[in-house]
Amino acid sequence: MNKRKYLFIIFLFLSSLLFSELVLYHEPPLSIKDNEELVLVLEVQQGFEETESATVFYRESGTLAYLEAEMFKGTESDPKYWVNIPDIRAFQMGIEYYFICFDKSEGLETLPTLQPDLSPFNALIEISKIYSDKFVLLSPDKQFSDIGEDFIIAISLFALSDEIIPNSIRFVYDGKDVTPLTKMSNNLLVYNVVNAFAGKHYYQVTAQLSNGERIESTHWFTEVAKKYIKLPLDISGRAIFYTLAKSTTYDDSAGSSEDEWDSYMSLNLNGKQGIMQFKSKAYISSLNRKSQQPINRFNLEFRIPHLDFVLGDYTPDFGSFAVFGKNIQGVYSKVYFGKFALLSAYGNLKRKIKGTSETILDTTVTGQDTTWVSYSAGTFKRQTLALRTEVGSNRSFLWGFGITKSRDDKHSISEKYFMESDSSSTTYLTSPKDNIVISTDVQLSLFNQRFLWGVEAALSMYNSNITDGAISIDSLEAEFDQDIPLPFDPTDISDLFVINEYIEPILPGFSSLAYKTFLRAFFKRNLLNISYSAIGSSFNSLATNLVQKDAQVLSIYDNLNLFNNKLSLNAGLNMFSDNVYDTKETTTKSINYSGYILYRPVNLPYIKFGYTNTVSENDDDIYPYQNQSVNLTFSTGYKIEQISAAPTNFSLNYSNYMGEINFSTVYTEEDSSGTMLSYDAQQKDDISKNAITLRAISKFADLPLTTTVAFSFTINDNPSKTYVDSLNLTEKTKEESNYNSIYLKGAFTLKDDRLKPYVDFRYTSYGGDVDNQATQMFNMGVKYSVLQNTFFNSEFGMKFYQNFDEAGEDYSKFNFRFKITQKF
Repeated sequence: MNKRKYLFIIFLFLSSLLFSELVLYHEPPLSIKDNEELVLVLEVQQGFEETESATVFYRESGTLAYLEAEMFKGTESDPKYWVNIPDIRAFQMGIEYYFICFDKSEGLETLPTLQPDLSPFNALIEISKIYSDKFVLLSPDKQFSDIGEDFIIAISLFALSDEIIPNSIRFVYDGKDVTPLTKMSNNLLVYNVVNAFAGKHYYQVTAQLSNGERIESTHWFTEVAKKYIKLPLDISGRAIFYTLAKSTTYDDSAGSSEDEWDSYMSLNLNGKQGIMQFKSKAYISSLNRKSQQPINRFNLEFRIPHLDFVLGDYTPDFGSFAVFGKNIQGVYSKVYFGKFALLSAYGNLKRKIKGTSETILDTTVTGQDTTWVSYSAGTFKRQTLALRTEVGSNRSFLWGFGITKSRDDKHSISEKYFMESDSSSTTYLTSPKDNIVISTDVQLSLFNQRFLWGVEAALSMYNSNITDGAISIDSLEAEFDQDIPLPFDPTDISDLFVINEYIEPILPGFSSLAYKTFLRAFFKRNLLNISYSAIGSSFNSLATNLVQKDAQVLSIYDNLNLFNNKLSLNAGLNMFSDNVYDTKETTTKSINYSGYILYRPVNLPYIKFGYTNTVSENDDDIYPYQNQSVNLTFSTGYKIEQISAAPTNFSLNYSNYMGEINFSTVYTEEDSSGTMLSYDAQQKDDISKNAITLRAISKFADLPLTTTVAFSFTINDNPSKTYVDSLNLTEKTKEESNYNSIYLKGAFTLKDDRLKPYVDFRYTSYGGDVDNQATQMFNMGVKYSVLQNTFFNSEFGMKFYQNFDEAGEDYSKFNFRFKITQKF
């Protein structure tokens, strides 16, 4: 009996995660300090050489739309991606984020693994600290406006000398903790600033009192004047050149090798002349390709009283449903008088990318060779025009209204690259689109912005294919077989918006509406954030980063600090469902709840517990499914000052991630008579990952040396089962793997913090059901301040890979990177 077996799996891509070649790891920060930089690091424990890029999507906790940032790529000997999140002070509630890592075959891996946008990482924010005026700034004197690049910061601690715990004092300069470089006594803190670039430099002191209360000074700043170079304008800036060279040698019979060379240059300028201020940015990368959207960035920004103007690349914010999180290459302006403002933006949202063609020779039929050309889709140039008016102030009451128009230029690429036609039909590989969004929002702020309430709504019109342009009202009514009460003929307004059979919806309604409301309250060290949003199934906004339409989300977050900030409690609830207006037969629902507890007692180890649970399911009668993931985390650490020769910070981090995917499918087979028989089947995939990291960071008292020792151990257990009840058939698979890593690093600080050499070594091994593998990675580098405001970083790295189960898979990699920075 001939049998054909088909297994239709609903979420095949979820199952494929079980066998992914990429293994990602991330350790969330313990908490966020609003006066320090936030750097997120994504470690690639396996498969770094196959990765192309990585992106982090982040947002303030409780909000809807994600911002995105391209991450910087490490090297084979330093396999990680990292990014510095800007403007962290604006994230009052904390931050949520997730990662997407792309490989060279256009596949991707996310972290968290399942539903990352619904169950992202969370990081707490430290709030409600007490600002003390008992820290007194003695130097530099603000009466002097001609401070040079070398100056001394002196802060009196006299008023608090009997109350402060000495080893709790921290000094932060330009977002970096430079406490080890300060000189402190019971009454005074001194920090020598050398080679400071022109412009403002911010610094602050924080400390803990003997009663456990945490205090900090105000944010001081000193503006450095630039005198040794005479320029026609008051100008400062920074120029960077970076290059990376990589070489790979394979241990195969041919002894093959590969070489790569990447580099970028950037220039940032800030200037002022009279009443005018200006900024300019330029970024040029060797990775910029005509076949991709541009990586290079250029802009020039001018500001005079009542006018802001930007030429080039810019990311405006006209509301989360209108223009948000998208780079526009064009012009931006803001005209404002008192409590009235008019904002506008115009430019290219996407540039055109010509499709590709391939000549194919068919020799399957003897004596009848045929040749044809196959075309792949290109990308249309997309232009956006956005207008917004604002009345009021975000410190009290603000009302805004805007219109956003986005349209693809259908003539920007040839038809052969996006459509195929024959005598009977036309197939579109892609199609030009048209979109209009009308938005409005209201925001009320009270009690010195401790209470904030807002509402935002938007209505969209969307056309998914404007290739053939607009059609008449008669043709439109015939296409939809209904009367359409339009007061105009669509062909008369085609310059404004194209209306044809591809419009969605034909008449605006609730399905083309998006709205949200939010409430934020901050009283008595308790920060409460509640938001609700709904996006209709027909709502489209081409100028935003909307994750999903036809969805409604309720979010509740609460952050509470107790016992003088020694105890931080964070709880969150996120409820999601699609099919907002019951237009589909199936509804998907998801609920995510999380909780974090951070306890930092005085002179005792800190403890942090975290719990996240996400459940998602649908009500489909034929293909029901349920996904559930649970993530447990535990962290503890303590600085042992009793090791007088080298006070050491010890930390332990443990995470347990468990995911379960259950879904129903249909198992069919053909019997001897040709009849197709169908059977209900169930499939269950499990994902389990346990990770432990031990770390010790020692700062030697008598040596300018800091050492790091870390050990990581990860176990992955991924069983899968398919069961056909009526056939009593069960198929099981299982894959187990483990990852071990030891990391050693030594970093010196020499010549008054001007010379910083370092060396590190990492050994990793893989085992289990995967091939037994091992890698050794070694880096040696230096950071050096060569001249006034001239700095360079240089690093040489090596990686050696061995596969003990597959011959010819071994290889070695060498990389060299160099970065020079000039401030002026």
